[in-house]
Amino acid sequence: MPELTQQQSQSEFRHTVRNHLNNISVHAELAKLLASKNAEGAAQLTACIDKILSECKLCAQSISKTDSN
Repeated sequence: MPELTQQQSQSEFRHTVRNHLNNISVHAELAKLLASKNAEGAAQLTACIDKILSECKLCAQSISKTDSN
């Protein structure tokens, strides 16, 4: 497998982080919508918040990977 150039590596990193941030934004908007509804959305709201936290963790891991390179 050929080595990635620094530009390709940075581009891949930006794409990865952008993807996680997009997921965070989408789930935050969904959580806001569910919060504005009645208690029936509580389980879905919890799932959205779990997804947001998971994506935050993935962003942190992606950034840590580039720090170690």
